[in-house]
Amino acid sequence: MVSTAMKMERKQTTMRPLIHLRRAQRVHLRRQADQAERLVRLMHDAEATLLNTQDVQLQDIIRRSHLEMGQMPGRTIPTSKDATRLVTQMLELANQSLEPRQAAIYLAYAHWDYDQAVVRYMDERFGCDAADSLSDPREDGEEDSDSEEESDGSEEYDSADNFAEMRRLNKNISRKGPIRGRPDRSLLEIRLRNPGGRADTIRRYQDVHGEVVDWDSSLRKISRWRSQVFRRALGRVRVGRTKYHHLEKQWLIDAHHDFERRCREAGLEVNWRKMDWPRLAIEFNRQFQGQYLPGDTQPRPARSALSLRNERSRIAEITEMTGLKAKDQS
Repeated sequence: MVSTAMKMERKQTTMRPLIHLRRAQRVHLRRQADQAERLVRLMHDAEATLLNTQDVQLQDIIRRSHLEMGQMPGRTIPTSKDATRLVTQMLELANQSLEPRQAAIYLAYAHWDYDQAVVRYMDERFGCDAADSLSDPREDGEEDSDSEEESDGSEEYDSADNFAEMRRLNKNISRKGPIRGRPDRSLLEIRLRNPGGRADTIRRYQDVHGEVVDWDSSLRKISRWRSQVFRRALGRVRVGRTKYHHLEKQWLIDAHHDFERRCREAGLEVNWRKMDWPRLAIEFNRQFQGQYLPGDTQPRPARSALSLRNERSRIAEITEMTGLKAKDQS
């Protein structure tokens, strides 16, 4: 006869997977409830901030933003509901690193363009390359921006001494980028002073891109063209690439495991293209930027969303997990 102890053991063995499943479901439901509660709180804070008529400075910034938008073809001033949604979205992205008032100001200065507001926030907070920070995470080409070499019509400046002299002569040149909906024809031409009394070099965007400039859809091409002209004429601004520390790589691995686990718990298909890279860049920099890790002689730099995405394709454990094409590990 089967003993009572054996019957109990079989019953526990049979029930164990069901217990784990129920536990995972409870955890998922609790997280969903917490997230919903947090969103409601953020939305309430955002709405209260935008409706605070006593904050004269903020109201004036918003008013001037709306006036400027009224003069921009094709731009629509957001409704109160849309403005609240955008501020809430930015607060959620920043994960307690922004006050509602700050988020509203970033958005107002960007004329309520969410992407532009986040680019500016990340650039100011982490010192990331603004153009890289919000690269579309759906584009899984995983290409380094430095490898995207399309001709800008300039010759190569390959002398280190010449770079130094060119930077000295052009130290006051503006490197600002285009802003969506704000035409600025001066950004389509770059005048570079040359050493030795030689005539200035003039580079024109439309010598390379003959298309009609659209100040909404052409921004990325303009930014890339300007970056390439400056890089080829003045050299790279940064001094070499700081390699990722093994603890930073482990953070990326853990982030992928966490994303996969959350998808499984929610009963969703794991789609690696849907990882929230702007948020991950903020969380990564919050943990590592300015820190000295074992073996470091310099503090860790800020990383952009594009940099993180590029690095993941160099990590074997991640490429095996995601099926991404592996890059050279050097």
